[in-house]
Amino acid sequence: MDSDENSPILLNLDTSFQTPLTSQENKIRKQRKINIGEKQWSRKPLKNTSKYSNLYEELLENGNESDYLICKICKKPVYKKNWRLISEHYKVHFVGNSVEKLKADYKHKITCAALKGKPFRFFETEEFHGIVTAFGQLCVAHANIGILCESRSVTPSPNGIAQAVRDRATGIDQQNEYKGLVERIKISGAICYDFGKNKRDYFVITAHVITENFLLRPFIIHFGEWSGSAKTRKAVTDYTHNLLIKKGAASSENVTQIGRTTDEGQNVISGGEERSLHVRCLCHILATIARRTTEPYHGIDKIKEAVARHGDDSLKADFVALAVFKDDFEAYTGIFEAFSMAVAKLEAAKSPTINLVLPVLAQLELHLQRCSDNQMEEHSLQRTLARSALSCLARKIERSVNRKIVGAAAYLDPNILRKMESISEKVPRWSLNDCKGSVRHLVTQLELWDRRCTGGGSATEIILENDVFAEFASSPPVSNLENEMRLHENMPCTKVVDVLEFWRKQTVMPNLKRLAQKILCIPASSAHAERAFSHLRRLKTDFTRNNMTEKTISSIICCGSLNHFGVFADTDQIIS
Repeated sequence: MDSDENSPILLNLDTSFQTPLTSQENKIRKQRKINIGEKQWSRKPLKNTSKYSNLYEELLENGNESDYLICKICKKPVYKKNWRLISEHYKVHFVGNSVEKLKADYKHKITCAALKGKPFRFFETEEFHGIVTAFGQLCVAHANIGILCESRSVTPSPNGIAQAVRDRATGIDQQNEYKGLVERIKISGAICYDFGKNKRDYFVITAHVITENFLLRPFIIHFGEWSGSAKTRKAVTDYTHNLLIKKGAASSENVTQIGRTTDEGQNVISGGEERSLHVRCLCHILATIARRTTEPYHGIDKIKEAVARHGDDSLKADFVALAVFKDDFEAYTGIFEAFSMAVAKLEAAKSPTINLVLPVLAQLELHLQRCSDNQMEEHSLQRTLARSALSCLARKIERSVNRKIVGAAAYLDPNILRKMESISEKVPRWSLNDCKGSVRHLVTQLELWDRRCTGGGSATEIILENDVFAEFASSPPVSNLENEMRLHENMPCTKVVDVLEFWRKQTVMPNLKRLAQKILCIPASSAHAERAFSHLRRLKTDFTRNNMTEKTISSIICCGSLNHFGVFADTDQIIS
Protein backbone atom coordinates (compact mmCIF):
# COMPACT_ATOMS: atom_id res chain seq x y z
CA MET A 1 0.00 0.00 0.00
CA ASP A 2 1.20 3.49 -0.75
CA SER A 3 2.07 5.83 2.09
CA ASP A 4 3.78 9.14 2.59
CA GLU A 5 7.53 9.12 2.95
CA ASN A 6 7.42 10.11 6.61
CA SER A 7 4.51 7.89 7.53
CA PRO A 8 5.33 5.03 9.87
CA ILE A 9 4.70 1.47 8.81
CA LEU A 10 3.16 -1.05 11.15
CA LEU A 11 4.07 -4.72 11.07
CA ASN A 12 0.70 -6.43 11.06
CA LEU A 13 -0.37 -10.05 10.78
CA ASP A 14 -4.07 -9.53 11.40
CA THR A 15 -5.87 -6.25 10.80
CA SER A 16 -9.06 -7.53 12.40
CA PHE A 17 -7.86 -6.12 15.72
CA GLN A 18 -7.99 -2.54 14.44
CA THR A 19 -11.14 -0.95 15.84
CA PRO A 20 -12.11 2.64 16.67
CA LEU A 21 -10.68 4.03 19.88
CA THR A 22 -14.08 4.63 21.45
CA SER A 23 -14.94 0.93 21.37
CA GLN A 24 -11.73 0.00 23.19
CA GLU A 25 -11.59 2.53 26.03
CA ASN A 26 -13.05 0.17 28.61
CA LYS A 27 -10.52 -2.52 27.69
CA ILE A 28 -7.64 -0.11 28.14
CA ARG A 29 -9.00 1.05 31.48
CA LYS A 30 -9.12 -2.53 32.73
CA GLN A 31 -5.68 -3.41 31.40
CA ARG A 32 -3.89 -0.32 32.68
CA LYS A 33 -6.14 0.41 35.68
CA ILE A 34 -6.27 4.08 34.82
CA ASN A 35 -8.99 6.40 33.63
CA ILE A 36 -8.68 8.23 30.34
CA GLY A 37 -11.88 10.20 30.74
CA GLU A 38 -11.70 13.77 29.42
CA LYS A 39 -12.82 15.30 32.78
CA GLN A 40 -10.05 13.87 34.90
CA TRP A 41 -7.30 13.47 32.30
CA SER A 42 -5.72 15.82 29.77
CA ARG A 43 -2.51 16.00 27.75
CA LYS A 44 0.33 18.36 27.05
CA PRO A 45 3.32 18.26 24.67
CA LEU A 46 6.30 16.26 25.83
CA LYS A 47 9.31 18.43 26.58
CA ASN A 48 13.05 17.83 26.82
CA THR A 49 12.73 14.63 24.75
CA SER A 50 12.72 15.81 21.17
CA LYS A 51 13.32 12.24 19.94
CA TYR A 52 9.94 11.07 21.21
CA SER A 53 7.91 14.28 21.11
CA ASN A 54 6.51 13.41 17.68
CA LEU A 55 4.96 10.23 19.12
CA TYR A 56 4.16 10.79 22.81
CA GLU A 57 2.26 13.31 24.87
CA GLU A 58 2.36 13.87 28.61
CA LEU A 59 -0.72 12.46 30.34
CA LEU A 60 -2.04 14.81 33.06
CA GLU A 61 -4.33 13.93 35.94
CA ASN A 62 -6.37 16.94 37.09
CA GLY A 63 -3.74 19.18 35.57
CA ASN A 64 -0.81 17.44 37.29
CA GLU A 65 1.79 15.21 35.68
CA SER A 66 1.05 11.51 35.93
CA ASP A 67 3.32 8.48 35.62
CA TYR A 68 2.22 7.79 32.05
CA LEU A 69 2.83 8.98 28.53
CA ILE A 70 0.25 8.36 25.84
CA CYS A 71 1.01 7.37 22.25
CA LYS A 72 -0.42 9.75 19.65
CA ILE A 73 -0.95 6.94 17.13
CA CYS A 74 -2.36 3.99 19.04
CA LYS A 75 -3.44 5.91 22.21
CA LYS A 76 -1.62 3.36 24.34
CA PRO A 77 -0.49 4.52 27.82
CA VAL A 78 3.22 3.86 28.49
CA TYR A 79 4.87 4.04 31.91
CA LYS A 80 7.21 6.98 31.49
CA LYS A 81 9.82 5.88 34.03
CA ASN A 82 10.60 2.78 32.01
CA TRP A 83 12.57 4.21 29.09
CA ARG A 84 13.28 0.79 27.66
CA LEU A 85 9.57 0.21 27.07
CA ILE A 86 9.21 3.73 25.70
CA SER A 87 12.03 3.10 23.24
CA GLU A 88 10.72 -0.30 22.15
CA HIS A 89 7.19 1.03 21.70
CA TYR A 90 8.67 3.82 19.59
CA LYS A 91 10.31 1.25 17.33
CA VAL A 92 6.96 -0.46 16.86
CA HIS A 93 5.66 2.50 14.86
CA PHE A 94 8.87 3.64 13.18
CA VAL A 95 10.48 0.49 11.81
CA GLY A 96 10.75 1.87 8.28
CA ASN A 97 8.60 2.99 5.39
CA SER A 98 8.56 -0.28 3.47
CA VAL A 99 10.25 -3.63 3.09
CA GLU A 100 12.53 -2.15 0.43
CA LYS A 101 13.50 0.63 2.83
CA LEU A 102 14.28 -1.95 5.49
CA LYS A 103 16.40 -3.94 3.07
CA ALA A 104 18.30 -0.84 2.01
CA ASP A 105 18.88 0.28 5.60
CA TYR A 106 19.89 -3.03 7.14
CA LYS A 107 20.96 -5.27 4.18
CA HIS A 108 22.33 -8.17 6.22
CA LYS A 109 20.14 -7.70 9.25
CA ILE A 110 16.39 -7.28 9.45
CA THR A 111 15.08 -6.60 12.90
CA CYS A 112 11.42 -6.91 13.79
CA ALA A 113 9.69 -5.89 16.99
CA ALA A 114 8.26 -8.86 18.85
CA LEU A 115 5.39 -9.14 21.22
CA LYS A 116 5.65 -7.01 24.38
CA GLY A 117 8.21 -4.74 22.77
CA LYS A 118 11.08 -7.24 22.91
CA PRO A 119 13.13 -7.15 19.69
CA PHE A 120 14.30 -10.33 18.06
CA ARG A 121 16.44 -10.98 15.03
CA PHE A 122 14.60 -12.40 12.03
CA PHE A 123 16.96 -13.09 9.10
CA GLU A 124 20.43 -11.63 8.82
CA THR A 125 21.52 -12.59 5.33
CA GLU A 126 20.49 -11.33 1.92
CA GLU A 127 19.68 -14.87 0.87
CA PHE A 128 16.48 -14.69 2.92
CA HIS A 129 15.35 -11.25 1.79
CA GLY A 130 13.07 -13.07 -0.63
CA ILE A 131 11.03 -14.53 2.18
CA VAL A 132 10.66 -11.10 3.76
CA THR A 133 9.33 -9.84 0.44
CA ALA A 134 6.95 -12.79 0.37
CA PHE A 135 5.59 -11.60 3.71
CA GLY A 136 4.40 -8.43 2.01
CA GLN A 137 1.24 -8.21 4.06
CA LEU A 138 3.30 -7.79 7.22
CA CYS A 139 3.83 -4.17 6.20
CA VAL A 140 0.62 -2.17 5.89
CA ALA A 141 -0.23 1.49 5.76
CA HIS A 142 0.28 3.40 8.99
CA ALA A 143 -2.62 3.60 11.43
CA ASN A 144 -4.67 6.76 11.18
CA ILE A 145 -4.99 8.90 14.25
CA GLY A 146 -7.95 7.66 16.25
CA ILE A 147 -7.42 4.00 15.37
CA LEU A 148 -6.31 1.69 18.14
CA CYS A 149 -3.82 -1.05 17.18
CA GLU A 150 -3.03 -3.44 19.98
CA SER A 151 0.52 -4.70 20.34
CA ARG A 152 -0.32 -8.20 19.16
CA SER A 153 -1.64 -6.80 15.87
CA VAL A 154 1.09 -4.26 15.14
CA THR A 155 4.04 -6.33 16.37
CA PRO A 156 3.91 -9.96 15.27
CA SER A 157 5.28 -12.36 17.81
CA PRO A 158 7.67 -15.15 16.83
CA ASN A 159 4.79 -17.59 17.17
CA GLY A 160 2.63 -15.41 14.93
CA ILE A 161 5.27 -15.30 12.21
CA ALA A 162 5.86 -19.03 12.63
CA GLN A 163 2.15 -19.72 12.10
CA ALA A 164 2.12 -17.51 9.02
CA VAL A 165 5.13 -19.40 7.64
CA ARG A 166 3.39 -22.73 8.22
CA ASP A 167 0.25 -21.49 6.50
CA ARG A 168 2.33 -20.14 3.63
CA ALA A 169 4.27 -23.37 3.20
CA THR A 170 1.06 -25.41 3.23
CA GLY A 171 -0.28 -23.18 0.49
CA ILE A 172 2.84 -23.64 -1.61
CA ASP A 173 2.24 -27.38 -1.82
CA GLN A 174 -1.10 -26.64 -3.49
CA GLN A 175 0.30 -24.22 -6.09
CA ASN A 176 0.10 -25.55 -9.64
CA GLU A 177 3.45 -24.07 -10.58
CA TYR A 178 5.20 -25.73 -7.66
CA LYS A 179 3.45 -29.03 -8.41
CA GLY A 180 4.56 -28.72 -12.01
CA LEU A 181 8.18 -28.25 -10.96
CA VAL A 182 8.05 -31.27 -8.67
CA GLU A 183 6.48 -33.43 -11.36
CA ARG A 184 9.08 -32.15 -13.82
CA ILE A 185 11.81 -33.91 -11.83
CA LYS A 186 10.92 -37.25 -13.42
CA ILE A 187 11.43 -35.76 -16.91
CA SER A 188 14.38 -33.37 -16.62
CA GLY A 189 15.38 -33.06 -13.00
CA ALA A 190 17.98 -34.21 -10.52
CA ILE A 191 18.20 -34.31 -6.75
CA CYS A 192 20.86 -33.74 -4.13
CA TYR A 193 20.50 -35.09 -0.62
CA ASP A 194 22.64 -34.92 2.47
CA PHE A 195 22.66 -35.15 6.26
CA GLY A 196 23.31 -32.34 8.71
CA LYS A 197 23.53 -32.26 12.47
CA ASN A 198 22.24 -29.65 14.91
CA LYS A 199 21.65 -31.56 18.16
CA ARG A 200 19.74 -34.05 16.04
CA ASP A 201 20.05 -35.45 12.52
CA TYR A 202 18.46 -33.49 9.68
CA PHE A 203 17.91 -34.70 6.14
CA VAL A 204 17.51 -32.46 3.11
CA ILE A 205 16.57 -33.17 -0.51
CA THR A 206 17.09 -30.41 -3.04
CA ALA A 207 15.76 -30.53 -6.58
CA HIS A 208 17.32 -29.06 -9.70
CA VAL A 209 14.91 -28.89 -12.64
CA ILE A 210 15.29 -27.68 -16.21
CA THR A 211 11.92 -26.43 -17.44
CA GLU A 212 10.50 -26.71 -20.94
CA ASN A 213 11.95 -23.24 -21.65
CA PHE A 214 15.39 -24.44 -20.50
CA LEU A 215 15.48 -22.47 -17.25
CA LEU A 216 17.28 -24.01 -14.28
CA ARG A 217 15.14 -24.01 -11.12
CA PRO A 218 16.81 -25.24 -7.90
CA PHE A 219 14.65 -25.54 -4.78
CA ILE A 220 14.23 -27.62 -1.63
CA ILE A 221 11.52 -30.28 -1.71
CA HIS A 222 12.17 -31.79 1.72
CA PHE A 223 13.85 -30.64 4.89
CA GLY A 224 13.32 -32.16 8.29
CA GLU A 225 14.53 -34.47 10.99
CA TRP A 226 15.74 -37.89 9.90
CA SER A 227 12.96 -40.30 10.74
CA GLY A 228 14.59 -43.45 9.44
CA SER A 229 15.64 -46.20 11.79
CA ALA A 230 19.25 -46.40 10.63
CA LYS A 231 21.39 -44.36 8.26
CA THR A 232 22.52 -47.29 6.14
CA ARG A 233 22.86 -47.04 2.39
CA LYS A 234 19.75 -49.12 1.74
CA ALA A 235 17.67 -47.25 4.36
CA VAL A 236 18.64 -43.84 2.94
CA THR A 237 17.94 -44.95 -0.63
CA ASP A 238 14.54 -46.41 0.24
CA TYR A 239 13.60 -43.37 2.33
CA THR A 240 14.54 -41.01 -0.52
CA HIS A 241 12.66 -43.03 -3.12
CA ASN A 242 9.53 -43.16 -0.97
CA LEU A 243 9.62 -39.38 -0.45
CA LEU A 244 9.99 -38.71 -4.17
CA ILE A 245 7.11 -41.05 -5.02
CA LYS A 246 4.93 -39.55 -2.28
CA LYS A 247 5.49 -35.99 -3.55
CA GLY A 248 4.85 -36.99 -7.16
CA ALA A 249 8.42 -36.33 -8.25
CA ALA A 250 8.88 -39.89 -9.50
CA SER A 251 7.11 -43.16 -10.03
CA SER A 252 8.19 -46.56 -8.84
CA GLU A 253 9.27 -47.38 -12.42
CA ASN A 254 11.55 -44.39 -13.07
CA VAL A 255 12.75 -43.39 -9.60
CA THR A 256 16.16 -44.93 -10.30
CA GLN A 257 16.53 -42.87 -13.50
CA ILE A 258 16.73 -39.55 -11.66
CA GLY A 259 20.19 -38.02 -11.41
CA ARG A 260 21.53 -37.44 -7.93
CA THR A 261 24.47 -35.76 -6.23
CA THR A 262 25.80 -36.66 -2.79
CA ASP A 263 28.95 -36.18 -0.75
CA GLU A 264 31.43 -38.97 -0.05
CA GLY A 265 29.53 -40.46 2.90
CA GLN A 266 28.97 -44.18 2.54
CA ASN A 267 25.34 -43.89 3.66
CA VAL A 268 24.40 -41.63 0.74
CA ILE A 269 26.42 -43.24 -2.04
CA SER A 270 24.04 -44.76 -4.54
CA GLY A 271 24.19 -48.37 -5.51
CA GLY A 272 22.42 -50.59 -7.99
CA GLU A 273 20.53 -49.20 -10.96
CA GLU A 274 20.90 -45.52 -10.06
CA ARG A 275 24.72 -45.73 -9.88
CA SER A 276 25.06 -44.69 -13.53
CA LEU A 277 23.37 -41.32 -12.77
CA HIS A 278 25.08 -40.73 -9.44
CA VAL A 279 27.63 -37.91 -9.05
CA ARG A 280 29.76 -37.36 -5.98
CA CYS A 281 30.23 -33.77 -4.85
CA LEU A 282 33.38 -32.51 -6.56
CA CYS A 283 33.80 -29.74 -3.99
CA HIS A 284 34.07 -32.33 -1.22
CA ILE A 285 36.61 -34.29 -3.26
CA LEU A 286 38.81 -31.26 -4.01
CA ALA A 287 38.62 -30.01 -0.42
CA THR A 288 39.65 -33.45 0.82
CA ILE A 289 42.67 -33.47 -1.48
CA ALA A 290 43.76 -30.00 -0.37
CA ARG A 291 43.22 -30.80 3.31
CA ARG A 292 45.13 -34.09 3.28
CA THR A 293 48.01 -32.66 1.28
CA THR A 294 48.45 -29.69 3.63
CA GLU A 295 47.92 -31.64 6.86
CA PRO A 296 51.54 -31.40 8.13
CA TYR A 297 51.27 -27.60 8.24
CA HIS A 298 48.06 -27.29 10.24
CA GLY A 299 49.90 -27.00 13.56
CA ILE A 300 51.98 -23.94 12.69
CA ASP A 301 49.42 -21.31 13.69
CA LYS A 302 48.63 -23.10 16.96
CA ILE A 303 52.31 -23.21 17.94
CA LYS A 304 52.74 -19.56 17.00
CA GLU A 305 49.79 -18.60 19.20
CA ALA A 306 51.14 -20.66 22.11
CA VAL A 307 54.57 -19.00 21.89
CA ALA A 308 53.01 -15.54 21.82
CA ARG A 309 50.64 -16.33 24.69
CA HIS A 310 53.04 -18.07 27.09
CA GLY A 311 56.41 -16.81 25.91
CA ASP A 312 57.80 -20.30 26.43
CA ASP A 313 61.25 -20.60 24.83
CA SER A 314 60.97 -24.36 24.74
CA LEU A 315 58.20 -24.04 22.16
CA LYS A 316 60.23 -21.88 19.81
CA ALA A 317 62.35 -24.78 18.57
CA ASP A 318 59.26 -26.67 17.51
CA PHE A 319 57.93 -23.59 15.79
CA VAL A 320 61.16 -23.02 13.87
CA ALA A 321 61.21 -26.67 12.81
CA LEU A 322 57.69 -26.44 11.38
CA ALA A 323 57.80 -22.88 10.12
CA VAL A 324 57.34 -22.34 6.40
CA PHE A 325 59.63 -19.69 4.96
CA LYS A 326 58.16 -16.89 2.89
CA ASP A 327 59.20 -18.27 -0.51
CA ASP A 328 58.00 -21.74 0.39
CA PHE A 329 54.71 -20.37 1.65
CA GLU A 330 54.10 -18.48 -1.61
CA ALA A 331 54.81 -21.64 -3.58
CA TYR A 332 52.60 -23.62 -1.25
CA THR A 333 49.63 -21.23 -1.61
CA GLY A 334 50.17 -20.96 -5.36
CA ILE A 335 49.51 -24.68 -5.76
CA PHE A 336 46.20 -24.67 -3.98
CA GLU A 337 44.87 -21.43 -5.37
CA ALA A 338 43.64 -23.55 -8.27
CA PHE A 339 41.70 -25.75 -5.82
CA SER A 340 39.82 -22.79 -4.34
CA MET A 341 39.02 -21.42 -7.81
CA ALA A 342 37.71 -24.83 -8.90
CA VAL A 343 35.47 -25.13 -5.85
CA ALA A 344 34.06 -21.64 -6.41
CA LYS A 345 33.13 -22.48 -10.02
CA LEU A 346 31.41 -25.73 -9.09
CA GLU A 347 29.34 -24.20 -6.27
CA ALA A 348 27.24 -21.99 -8.58
CA ALA A 349 23.55 -22.28 -7.73
CA LYS A 350 21.66 -20.70 -10.62
CA SER A 351 23.50 -22.14 -13.63
CA PRO A 352 24.56 -25.64 -14.74
CA THR A 353 27.79 -26.89 -13.18
CA ILE A 354 28.17 -30.52 -14.25
CA ASN A 355 29.38 -29.36 -17.68
CA LEU A 356 32.24 -27.46 -15.99
CA VAL A 357 33.71 -30.47 -14.21
CA LEU A 358 35.83 -31.74 -17.11
CA PRO A 359 37.57 -28.41 -17.94
CA VAL A 360 37.98 -27.59 -14.23
CA LEU A 361 39.63 -30.94 -13.47
CA ALA A 362 41.75 -30.75 -16.62
CA GLN A 363 42.95 -27.25 -15.75
CA LEU A 364 43.70 -28.31 -12.18
CA GLU A 365 45.65 -31.35 -13.37
CA LEU A 366 47.70 -29.24 -15.78
CA HIS A 367 48.48 -26.74 -13.01
CA LEU A 368 49.70 -29.49 -10.66
CA GLN A 369 51.68 -31.12 -13.47
CA ARG A 370 53.55 -27.89 -14.20
CA CYS A 371 54.32 -27.44 -10.49
CA SER A 372 55.54 -31.02 -10.13
CA ASP A 373 57.84 -30.67 -13.16
CA ASN A 374 59.55 -27.55 -11.77
CA GLN A 375 63.13 -28.71 -11.13
CA MET A 376 64.42 -25.52 -9.52
CA GLU A 377 65.95 -26.25 -6.11
CA GLU A 378 64.17 -23.40 -4.33
CA HIS A 379 60.83 -24.91 -5.37
CA SER A 380 61.38 -28.31 -3.78
CA LEU A 381 58.46 -27.89 -1.36
CA GLN A 382 56.16 -26.87 -4.19
CA ARG A 383 57.27 -29.86 -6.25
CA THR A 384 56.65 -32.29 -3.36
CA LEU A 385 53.19 -30.94 -2.56
CA ALA A 386 52.18 -30.87 -6.23
CA ARG A 387 53.16 -34.50 -6.79
CA SER A 388 51.25 -35.57 -3.69
CA ALA A 389 48.13 -33.67 -4.77
CA LEU A 390 48.42 -34.91 -8.35
CA SER A 391 48.59 -38.54 -7.23
CA CYS A 392 45.57 -38.07 -4.95
CA LEU A 393 43.61 -36.32 -7.71
CA ALA A 394 44.29 -39.15 -10.16
CA ARG A 395 43.00 -41.74 -7.67
CA LYS A 396 39.88 -39.71 -6.93
CA ILE A 397 39.09 -39.20 -10.63
CA GLU A 398 39.43 -42.91 -11.21
CA ARG A 399 37.32 -44.01 -8.23
CA SER A 400 34.89 -41.18 -7.44
CA VAL A 401 34.16 -39.22 -10.62
CA ASN A 402 31.34 -40.42 -12.86
CA ARG A 403 33.23 -40.08 -16.13
CA LYS A 404 30.20 -40.86 -18.30
CA ILE A 405 28.09 -38.04 -16.84
CA VAL A 406 31.02 -35.61 -16.78
CA GLY A 407 32.09 -36.45 -20.35
CA ALA A 408 28.57 -36.24 -21.79
CA ALA A 409 27.88 -32.91 -20.04
CA ALA A 410 31.11 -31.41 -21.37
CA TYR A 411 30.28 -32.64 -24.87
CA LEU A 412 26.86 -30.98 -24.71
CA ASP A 413 28.40 -27.60 -23.86
CA PRO A 414 29.41 -25.92 -27.16
CA ASN A 415 31.90 -23.68 -25.35
CA ILE A 416 33.81 -26.72 -24.07
CA LEU A 417 33.34 -28.91 -27.14
CA ARG A 418 35.39 -26.58 -29.33
CA LYS A 419 38.28 -26.87 -26.83
CA MET A 420 38.11 -30.65 -26.46
CA GLU A 421 40.88 -31.40 -28.95
CA SER A 422 43.35 -29.19 -27.12
CA ILE A 423 42.24 -30.61 -23.74
CA SER A 424 42.68 -34.16 -25.05
CA GLU A 425 46.23 -33.41 -26.20
CA LYS A 426 47.27 -31.99 -22.83
CA VAL A 427 45.28 -34.34 -20.56
CA PRO A 428 44.87 -37.69 -22.38
CA ARG A 429 42.46 -39.09 -19.77
CA TRP A 430 39.77 -36.72 -21.17
CA SER A 431 39.40 -37.55 -24.86
CA LEU A 432 36.70 -36.48 -27.30
CA ASN A 433 36.02 -40.09 -28.31
CA ASP A 434 35.34 -41.04 -24.68
CA CYS A 435 32.88 -38.16 -24.37
CA LYS A 436 31.07 -39.24 -27.53
CA GLY A 437 30.91 -42.80 -26.24
CA SER A 438 29.34 -41.51 -23.02
CA VAL A 439 26.66 -39.69 -25.01
CA ARG A 440 25.77 -42.84 -26.97
CA HIS A 441 25.65 -44.91 -23.77
CA LEU A 442 23.38 -42.49 -21.87
CA VAL A 443 20.93 -41.93 -24.74
CA THR A 444 20.54 -45.70 -25.10
CA GLN A 445 20.37 -46.44 -21.38
CA LEU A 446 17.84 -43.69 -20.60
CA GLU A 447 15.80 -44.41 -23.76
CA LEU A 448 15.83 -40.77 -24.79
CA TRP A 449 15.25 -41.47 -28.48
CA ASP A 450 13.06 -38.77 -29.97
CA ARG A 451 9.98 -40.29 -31.64
CA ARG A 452 10.34 -37.97 -34.60
CA CYS A 453 13.60 -39.71 -35.41
CA THR A 454 12.30 -43.27 -35.56
CA GLY A 455 11.56 -43.04 -39.27
CA GLY A 456 13.65 -41.82 -42.17
CA GLY A 457 11.12 -39.23 -43.35
CA SER A 458 10.92 -37.37 -40.05
CA ALA A 459 14.66 -37.38 -39.60
CA THR A 460 15.15 -36.10 -43.15
CA GLU A 461 12.76 -33.21 -42.57
CA ILE A 462 14.54 -32.24 -39.37
CA ILE A 463 17.97 -32.36 -40.96
CA LEU A 464 16.85 -30.40 -44.03
CA GLU A 465 15.79 -27.46 -41.87
CA ASN A 466 19.43 -26.41 -42.06
CA ASP A 467 20.79 -26.33 -45.62
CA VAL A 468 24.40 -26.42 -44.44
CA PHE A 469 23.90 -29.96 -43.12
CA ALA A 470 21.59 -31.23 -45.85
CA GLU A 471 24.15 -33.91 -46.72
CA PHE A 472 23.13 -35.83 -43.60
CA ALA A 473 19.62 -36.33 -44.96
CA SER A 474 20.67 -39.39 -46.94
CA SER A 475 21.86 -41.22 -43.81
CA PRO A 476 19.86 -44.27 -42.65
CA PRO A 477 17.45 -43.76 -39.70
CA VAL A 478 19.56 -45.86 -37.33
CA SER A 479 22.34 -43.27 -37.43
CA ASN A 480 20.21 -40.25 -36.47
CA LEU A 481 22.11 -39.79 -33.21
CA GLU A 482 25.42 -39.95 -35.09
CA ASN A 483 24.12 -37.32 -37.51
CA GLU A 484 23.15 -35.08 -34.62
CA MET A 485 26.57 -35.49 -33.06
CA ARG A 486 28.23 -34.56 -36.37
CA LEU A 487 25.93 -31.56 -36.58
CA HIS A 488 26.85 -30.52 -33.07
CA GLU A 489 30.59 -30.87 -33.65
CA ASN A 490 30.54 -28.94 -36.92
CA MET A 491 28.15 -26.21 -35.83
CA PRO A 492 29.98 -22.86 -35.90
CA CYS A 493 30.41 -21.38 -32.43
CA THR A 494 32.77 -18.41 -32.39
CA LYS A 495 31.70 -16.78 -29.13
CA VAL A 496 30.77 -17.84 -25.63
CA VAL A 497 27.12 -18.84 -25.46
CA ASP A 498 24.79 -19.76 -22.61
CA VAL A 499 24.51 -23.54 -22.72
CA LEU A 500 20.81 -23.61 -21.75
CA GLU A 501 19.94 -20.87 -24.23
CA PHE A 502 21.86 -22.78 -26.93
CA TRP A 503 19.79 -25.94 -26.46
CA ARG A 504 16.52 -24.06 -26.06
CA LYS A 505 16.86 -22.76 -29.63
CA GLN A 506 17.86 -26.09 -31.19
CA THR A 507 15.33 -27.85 -33.40
CA VAL A 508 17.56 -30.14 -35.46
CA MET A 509 19.08 -32.24 -32.66
CA PRO A 510 16.13 -33.64 -30.66
CA ASN A 511 18.00 -36.60 -29.13
CA LEU A 512 20.87 -34.47 -27.87
CA LYS A 513 18.41 -31.82 -26.71
CA ARG A 514 16.58 -34.30 -24.51
CA LEU A 515 19.88 -35.59 -23.14
CA ALA A 516 20.92 -32.01 -22.33
CA GLN A 517 17.71 -31.53 -20.33
CA LYS A 518 18.34 -34.76 -18.46
CA ILE A 519 22.06 -34.30 -17.74
CA LEU A 520 22.72 -30.57 -17.32
CA CYS A 521 20.35 -30.34 -14.34
CA ILE A 522 22.61 -32.61 -12.25
CA PRO A 523 24.60 -30.39 -9.84
CA ALA A 524 28.35 -30.92 -9.61
CA SER A 525 28.35 -30.26 -5.87
CA SER A 526 26.09 -30.54 -2.86
CA ALA A 527 26.50 -26.83 -2.12
CA HIS A 528 22.75 -26.19 -2.29
CA ALA A 529 22.10 -28.74 0.44
CA GLU A 530 24.94 -27.29 2.51
CA ARG A 531 23.31 -23.86 2.26
CA ALA A 532 20.13 -25.28 3.76
CA PHE A 533 22.11 -26.49 6.78
CA SER A 534 23.83 -23.13 7.16
CA HIS A 535 20.38 -21.52 7.27
CA LEU A 536 19.39 -24.11 9.88
CA ARG A 537 22.31 -23.16 12.12
CA ARG A 538 21.42 -19.48 11.80
CA LEU A 539 17.76 -20.06 12.57
CA LYS A 540 18.52 -22.28 15.54
CA THR A 541 20.75 -19.56 16.97
CA ASP A 542 18.29 -16.74 16.42
CA PHE A 543 15.13 -18.57 17.39
CA THR A 544 16.28 -20.81 20.24
CA ARG A 545 14.60 -18.70 22.87
CA ASN A 546 11.41 -18.61 20.82
CA ASN A 547 11.04 -22.42 20.87
CA MET A 548 10.20 -22.75 17.19
CA THR A 549 9.10 -26.19 16.15
CA GLU A 550 11.05 -28.30 13.67
CA LYS A 551 8.13 -28.12 11.26
CA THR A 552 8.28 -24.32 11.31
CA ILE A 553 12.02 -24.28 10.71
CA SER A 554 11.57 -26.68 7.81
CA SER A 555 8.87 -24.44 6.32
CA ILE A 556 11.02 -21.32 6.63
CA ILE A 557 13.98 -22.95 4.89
CA CYS A 558 11.85 -24.34 2.05
CA CYS A 559 10.04 -21.01 1.56
CA GLY A 560 13.31 -19.12 1.61
CA SER A 561 14.76 -21.43 -1.04
CA LEU A 562 11.77 -21.01 -3.35
CA ASN A 563 11.87 -17.22 -3.15
CA HIS A 564 15.64 -16.76 -3.24
CA PHE A 565 16.14 -18.82 -6.38
CA GLY A 566 13.22 -17.22 -8.20
CA VAL A 567 11.02 -20.28 -8.52
CA PHE A 568 8.07 -17.91 -8.38
CA ALA A 569 8.52 -14.74 -10.39
CA ASP A 570 5.63 -13.12 -8.52
CA THR A 571 5.68 -13.68 -4.78
CA ASP A 572 1.96 -12.97 -4.63
CA GLN A 573 1.48 -16.48 -5.97
CA ILE A 574 2.51 -17.88 -2.61
CA ILE A 575 1.10 -15.08 -0.48
CA SER A 576 -2.56 -15.50 -1.27
